[in-house]
Amino acid sequence: MKTTALFLSMLFAATVQAQDINSSLPTEDEDWEETATDATTDEEDDAFDINDIEPLEASHLLINDYGYEQYYLQTQVWRKQTILRPHDANAWLNYFRHARYMLMNSYFSYEVQEAYLMDILEQMEKEIPNTYEYNFCAYCTTNMGKENLYQYAEKAMEMLPANKRFIDYDTWFAYLHLRCDIARSVPFAKEYLNSGIYSQELIQQNMNELNGMKPNSIFVGNGDATVIPKWLIADATGKHQDKIVLSYTYLNNPEYCQHIYDMLGIGEAPVHEDHFEDYEEYQEFMRNIIQTLVDRTGRELYFSKYNGEEINGPWKDNLYDEGLVYHYSPKEYDALKVKMHNFEKVYDLNYLLKPMDENAWRTDKTMSWEKTAEFCDLLDYYKGHNQKRYEQLYAILKNSIDRVKRFEI
Repeated sequence: MKTTALFLSMLFAATVQAQDINSSLPTEDEDWEETATDATTDEEDDAFDINDIEPLEASHLLINDYGYEQYYLQTQVWRKQTILRPHDANAWLNYFRHARYMLMNSYFSYEVQEAYLMDILEQMEKEIPNTYEYNFCAYCTTNMGKENLYQYAEKAMEMLPANKRFIDYDTWFAYLHLRCDIARSVPFAKEYLNSGIYSQELIQQNMNELNGMKPNSIFVGNGDATVIPKWLIADATGKHQDKIVLSYTYLNNPEYCQHIYDMLGIGEAPVHEDHFEDYEEYQEFMRNIIQTLVDRTGRELYFSKYNGEEINGPWKDNLYDEGLVYHYSPKEYDALKVKMHNFEKVYDLNYLLKPMDENAWRTDKTMSWEKTAEFCDLLDYYKGHNQKRYEQLYAILKNSIDRVKRFEI
């Protein structure tokens, strides 16, 4: 297993170059709660000179993740812009988005996050109520108690800017899939993909995953990097439309879940009328939704390797690593053999041999160096059985790390 140890040590060396964004932050929620609501006080502002900080347009976490400290500074910078120009919709949008990312990188409790963002949204409603930016942010806050989920989305889509950005395409493409609105999602996807905005490496990663799955299978993912690109491929190119790509988060939406069941013609979806007593009850309910899909359709089931334990955990005793995805199977089989087939005949990993673009997304970099952990066992096998394949895979994995060493991940 020396080869595995070598690549894991290279992986660790690449990982430690990245800064731990929360290393200096408090670990107790109450410490945050004491300061969270005062995060915009004059005392905090005195710690730095806002005028010395350049306002940066907020970028999606797939593209960049600047960490709590930078998001906090940008939140204050854009807050000042909204004070100076209270009717500047773009300033409000950036204020909201930086604050949201700041909170996502923090230990703030859910209640504190909700109060912080709802306060910003209330200010936006007073200053820029009939704008695309207000409705965009209102839709993004609906899971925090804002009512009329679809009302804000539809208003925003009516006011979509002609020069669409990544957040415009990505937010509303995902929304159309939440509604299972194929009539609108297909032309929107074609426009999205043809815009050239989306990462080609992320498209290739997801195309490889789809290519490695059996026909008519079900895929369960969670997160923009593993679900949306697969929807984009199916809608924009027409490929892999036989497969059902599920957003784990969306499965908690009864309307989305029933749309999926109706599309497959398998009757009523499981419904939970009351609040969940605890997280275990919620997890069991979600597992039941997926298991019922499999039982009623007889389709093969796959999971993203980037899902958390809370998603893949209930299935872990029957998950098999086939390379880029996990395959659920009640029956034991030789998964390494399947992984070997996928590497040799199915996956196109040659893009990992090319230099990485200067403007590559954060997710591109992360997924590039993570290939080492995904294929180390196959590398060990080839070392003892197939020298040509060993050299081929070694070159790909080594370069998948080398090409990102010059970046901070």
